[in-house]
Amino acid sequence: MLAGPLRAGGQQVPSASATEPVQQLLQKSQSLLRTDSAQAARLARQALARSRALGFTEGIGGGYVMLGQIQAERGHYAAAVALFQRAEQQLMAAYRAHPTTHLRNRLGLVANNIGSAEWEQDHGLQSMAAYLRAVDYFTATHNYDGLLVLYCNLAYCAGDLGQYPQQLTYLRRCIALQTQPLHHPEQLLPPYTSLVQLLVKQRRTREAWRYLEQARLVMARPGAELYRALYERTRGIYFFNTGRYQQARASFQRALAEVRRPGNAKDEAALLLELGRTIRRLGHYAEADATLRRGLRLVQAQPSLSSQAQLLAELAALEEARGPQHASAALAYFKQAKALEDQLASEETKRSIFQLETRYQTRQQQQQIVVLQAQQQAQQRELHWRTALIYAALVLLVVLLGALALGYATLRARQKLAGQRQDLQARKIQELEHERQLLATEAMLRGQDEERRRLARDLHDSLGGMLSTVKYYLGTVRAGLMLPEASAQLFTRALHHLDGATGELRRVAHDMMPEALQQFGLVPALQDVCDALGHSQQLRVELQTYGLAERLPQRIEVIVYRLVQELLNNVLKHAGASHVIVQLVRTGPQMQLVVEDDGCGFELTAVQPGMGLHSVQARVDYLRGKLELQSSPGQGTTTTIDFTLPAT
Repeated sequence: MLAGPLRAGGQQVPSASATEPVQQLLQKSQSLLRTDSAQAARLARQALARSRALGFTEGIGGGYVMLGQIQAERGHYAAAVALFQRAEQQLMAAYRAHPTTHLRNRLGLVANNIGSAEWEQDHGLQSMAAYLRAVDYFTATHNYDGLLVLYCNLAYCAGDLGQYPQQLTYLRRCIALQTQPLHHPEQLLPPYTSLVQLLVKQRRTREAWRYLEQARLVMARPGAELYRALYERTRGIYFFNTGRYQQARASFQRALAEVRRPGNAKDEAALLLELGRTIRRLGHYAEADATLRRGLRLVQAQPSLSSQAQLLAELAALEEARGPQHASAALAYFKQAKALEDQLASEETKRSIFQLETRYQTRQQQQQIVVLQAQQQAQQRELHWRTALIYAALVLLVVLLGALALGYATLRARQKLAGQRQDLQARKIQELEHERQLLATEAMLRGQDEERRRLARDLHDSLGGMLSTVKYYLGTVRAGLMLPEASAQLFTRALHHLDGATGELRRVAHDMMPEALQQFGLVPALQDVCDALGHSQQLRVELQTYGLAERLPQRIEVIVYRLVQELLNNVLKHAGASHVIVQLVRTGPQMQLVVEDDGCGFELTAVQPGMGLHSVQARVDYLRGKLELQSSPGQGTTTTIDFTLPAT
């Protein structure tokens, strides 16, 4: 009997007739994905079992892909990522054995699925890494429709992570694909509209208008009517930000007509908010009030606290614009919006409660220390009394040598027992004292972080808002006045200085409590710190992480973030280094932080207390960790911190 065709490495390739039932099972499973996920999962597992029996690697990968899609459809994104990764491994093995364009495209689709599932779990960096892997696959196969989708996904990721220059780059890559043969050119509209909105936000209105006109040409293509609401909303945003409120109103109304259908209440409410704001600018207060109230009714049925807060704030602005006689109504709307914002910020309240619990536990520990000290004093008095009795008995029984020997042995035994008890009590007191110190350190660190967060929020929301309002008023005054050239230049310079002050204020607020640490976790926040030092050309900082796919407890993230900040600050102040490596590794509950620089180094015996190590040591003690320094003159410095994560 002749053997079938072989893959590289001697693995036999199943015939087309043998693999056809597997393909049919996978196709049927795909058709049932959204209507009967249980049956779809059974069919996918059957296809997986048959592929394993045949040694059909591509079929095994396809089975894992289907099971991953089913988990993603159910909202189980972590399980979906694990299944997609197994699928990618199988398909990569099949590609290495028999490289084809078809398999490379499938690898790109699987990497895109991984990116989407990671994004649903707020794993922004892992999501972008998967999308970039898919870009490599599709670039090699000239899959321009797939590249269009991927560049859009990367742009949205970069925007949500606050990387606006990178977002602009990916959006322009999307637009550049219009010169390539696309099967669905109407899909260029989402990147066009996103690019226009980003440019308008940056006040680059001329460039935004050029792209908006190009988007108008794309709207004439077949199938583009699906994006008409998005296109009209973008036109409305452009016209609103350039002061053409009548045209903005018409565009928002056309977009509203497109989205007004069941199940689309959130988009309709967002458009009603923008339309109401535009009508208010036109001075039609009654119509603006009716429009905003209609949007408020929609989001109250959802409910959506953030959308309700925005609509209530706009209603407050509307009542304020109507004049002093509507001040009470404006105040009522403002209070409702503020209440919703306070509800959204309930995490602050939870942290305050935790602080109170910590203080209570600290008082309890102090009371236990007092009780144990009293017990120790009573035992010492008892020991002295018993020792006196023993000595009296020895005096009376001096003639009885045997009794004397027995009494002496008894005395030694009792003294040894008493010493053990004293040692035990002393150890307990030391442990409780150490626990009290740790709780006090925790309260101090939390107080510092809370104060930083409060100051950052006050700087950003209050002073930052006031500076933005001053800039807006100055811009309005400038638009309405004809100034001499020298005064106009001075006015423009003042506006530039005001922009600089606003930027510096935001930078200080970000340094005090970075938004990336709260929203995205430790790794993105540390990456921001390292990138900021690199961009300033002060220092080249390389961040290496392992085992941090899941977020750490918030208090641990804050402490580690502060440790890295303090250590990098020490490098900047004292080391004279050009390159620093920051490594953060998690192995189960064990964590290790290493900061290594190529600076001047120092003698360990000459370490002075003023080098910032007090703050570092206090945080390491709170983590119950170990701090180790390695350095010598001219050989750089390595700081290693090891600690164990607390049990959940």
